[in-house]
Amino acid sequence: MKLRLIFPAECPYNCIWCYKEGVFSERREQLNISDYVYLIRKTGEVGFNQFKATGGEPTNYPDLPEVIKAARDSHYTDIRMTTIGIKLSEMDFCKSLLDTGLDGVTITVNTFNPEIYMRLTGASKKDFELMKKGLENAVSLFGHSVTLNTVLSREMLDEIPALIQYASERGLGVKVLEMLNEEKIIPPNMYVSLDEFKRKININDGKLINPTREL
Repeated sequence: MKLRLIFPAECPYNCIWCYKEGVFSERREQLNISDYVYLIRKTGEVGFNQFKATGGEPTNYPDLPEVIKAARDSHYTDIRMTTIGIKLSEMDFCKSLLDTGLDGVTITVNTFNPEIYMRLTGASKKDFELMKKGLENAVSLFGHSVTLNTVLSREMLDEIPALIQYASERGLGVKVLEMLNEEKIIPPNMYVSLDEFKRKININDGKLINPTREL
């Protein structure tokens, strides 16, 4: 069984497809580190063995290494995190997650084209460079346990092969996500279905590409 914790630490990006899971417009009482540790310990006792930290942006949660350690101490055997990767550009921080028990990381890369990256995410050129450095650090520490996330859009269709090539050369995974648009926040001309993606991209390795509608 999997425990998925959505940390309220806010992501600095403003991606056009984001529905800001775990982030509220009004102030709400939040769990503290003791609450998280208690929850992790109790779920571990009843058989949960997979843990995923997401957000928001989990690396902006100040006690994240302690949370990871609590999962490891509670006998979770698969401990992972999804992030935009900026904070991983700090090697000491990256090592602290590895040392406290993180098994793998998924980084939302989307594209290696800086102009498209900045346009779709609202990030700066500095953010883009930090993401690339964070990806490099993660690959050096976690190896094959790194996965690249990309969100499908019309502009991204021609960018995904470069991600696949990068991942293939390093033995990484790629996870392709279909945009969720229940609130109609995405322009219709940007939407690409998984079926269209599969027709355009030749998928030869089911382990390399994992198209999904789950964010």
